[in-house]
Amino acid sequence: MGNAIEKPKVFISYARSGSEYDDKVLALAERLVTDGIDVVLDKWDLKPGQDMYDFMESSVTDSKVTNVLILLNEQYKLKADSRKGGVGTETQIISPQIYCEVKQDKFIPVVFERGPKGEVYVPEYLTSRYHIDLTYAERFDKEYAGLARILWGFDIFRKPELGNRPSWISEPNSIKLETESKLEELKRIMSENARKEKYNDFLDEVKNEIMLFKKEWINSTVNSEEYIALYSETKNIRDKFLALLKYSSVVDDSYILIANAIEELANNMRQDILIREIQKTLIHELFLYTITWYLKKKNYRALGNIFERTYFKTSYGSLMHDSYNMFYINNTRLDNAINERDDKKYYSGTAQYWIENLNIDICNKDEFVFGDLLCYQHSVIGVTYYSDWNWFPLTYGYGLNNKLLQDFSVRFKSMEQLDSFKEIFGYNDYAKFIERLTTLANNYKDGDFRQIRYPRSFDSAPMIFSFIMPNEIGTLK
Repeated sequence: MGNAIEKPKVFISYARSGSEYDDKVLALAERLVTDGIDVVLDKWDLKPGQDMYDFMESSVTDSKVTNVLILLNEQYKLKADSRKGGVGTETQIISPQIYCEVKQDKFIPVVFERGPKGEVYVPEYLTSRYHIDLTYAERFDKEYAGLARILWGFDIFRKPELGNRPSWISEPNSIKLETESKLEELKRIMSENARKEKYNDFLDEVKNEIMLFKKEWINSTVNSEEYIALYSETKNIRDKFLALLKYSSVVDDSYILIANAIEELANNMRQDILIREIQKTLIHELFLYTITWYLKKKNYRALGNIFERTYFKTSYGSLMHDSYNMFYINNTRLDNAINERDDKKYYSGTAQYWIENLNIDICNKDEFVFGDLLCYQHSVIGVTYYSDWNWFPLTYGYGLNNKLLQDFSVRFKSMEQLDSFKEIFGYNDYAKFIERLTTLANNYKDGDFRQIRYPRSFDSAPMIFSFIMPNEIGTLK
């Protein structure tokens, strides 16, 4: 994070270009003031009889002015390059400071109006400078938010915390090889029913290992280091499950068997609170890998079945219906243990642990985070979701600019893609799917959508509607 500015103050340099353009400049200035940023603007601060050159020079050089916004359009470029008018005067004041102080970030070019063919008008003395672009209505809020962050002294993009060495760097492959050699048997079984039965047998073996994890456990308390070590002991079991996931294509409708297995696990955990917590966290992790795998393979039928099916859980002796949120846990004990281990304040220590111990045979980090984000998208958009709270993607802090989610979202413009995606979210009726998406997109655009974020985070979990406008949904073939 950059150095926060206590009292940001900006001077806006622009070229008067007609009432409509000048109103846009005024609207920007007013919004900045509303967001706590003091603005020096000629319309407000240049008094009759005041020397214009003195006003411009004092505004640019004033030590209390933390930034100068240079609003670019065709008129600004023409006047700046020819050194004419007030803009020409400001250019003569600004350009020496920019040339003399190469690292100067006080001056921020802002593309404020484009030409008829999308041209960007940049004066010669600013061509090498990074600029903010406020010309596209669909991206204005995001670009403006980035500008506001800069003016308050914050970075637009946060560099992630330096992680630890991934566990797979030093791990032996013996367990993986042993498991996969057993699974190779599946390919040699000709009968589909026999193959499915064998696959289910393998699933049962893994289920039993999880259900019997630390069967003889008697310790009531552990410290942070011991707790992390305890959860780490589940890694071999996790990888056996993930090997089965890799071989799921060998068996028809294997996703049904896998979802059944995860549901059974969630209903057969140990009574010991600590071990039960470990098992629930592992189930949460396995569910994310399952979603990620089928998403990576574009098996939308499998995703739709896993997301949309009705699960049942035992609660106080009674069987109750539920959604996949029954596999979710917020493990504060693991969060605190990882924070203590690294002397950091991760938004989620659990997410940090999962990322640094990622099974790269199944997915990379971006794919894993995308899977978690898809669970969130479905909890908002999906037909069958029996909960008042949306799935909270613990890993979203590692994917604020997740390219996979962005690309997925852009595809919602295509009717053909929507026809495929509707299965993920449980819609049979194409029109109802479009209607639901458009309603949510409009709510998101109008600020009526309740976004979720970590308490200490400025950034909310990204939604599909962060990357597509309501009027773009289903507009292409």
